[in-house]
Amino acid sequence: MSRRGWTLWISALVVLLLVYLHAEYRSFQRPIWAAELQAEKLAQQKAGLKETSSAEKYVWDAPVWVVRGKNAEGQEVIAWLPEKGEPLLLDMASSRKEGDIRSSFKQRVPDADIHHVRAGMIGGQPAWEVFYTRKQGQTRYYYDFYRYQNGEYMTTYSLTTKKAS
Repeated sequence: MSRRGWTLWISALVVLLLVYLHAEYRSFQRPIWAAELQAEKLAQQKAGLKETSSAEKYVWDAPVWVVRGKNAEGQEVIAWLPEKGEPLLLDMASSRKEGDIRSSFKQRVPDADIHHVRAGMIGGQPAWEVFYTRKQGQTRYYYDFYRYQNGEYMTTYSLTTKKAS
């Protein structure tokens, strides 16, 4: 077989592999996308959102969907939809923003490396979750929680470290 023939065969195999990987990815993601869509519909029905922009499943004490969107007046709102109980709806304009939480956190813990900041719920209260690491001899992982509306510090959870033997 000529060099051109090999190039065509290898190119065709690469394209087939990419198509296969894309199909597999979609099949793995399909249940997640369906659950997000269901949460968005639930937020429209139960919490009165007219338009949704994102839905994220959050699990700490209990599973809850956090859905962002707009209400009938066009204001940006965020809804927490617990599996049991009534939804909680807050106006995003009157709440602390992610950037505010990041800055106040960095003032409180300047040596931390933030991995993510996201809206969640702890103890039935809406909160900002800050997941971060600190190097104190060895790397330690922490979760800090701040009240969603005013950014007030709530609590810290530290993950245990495993010492090498």
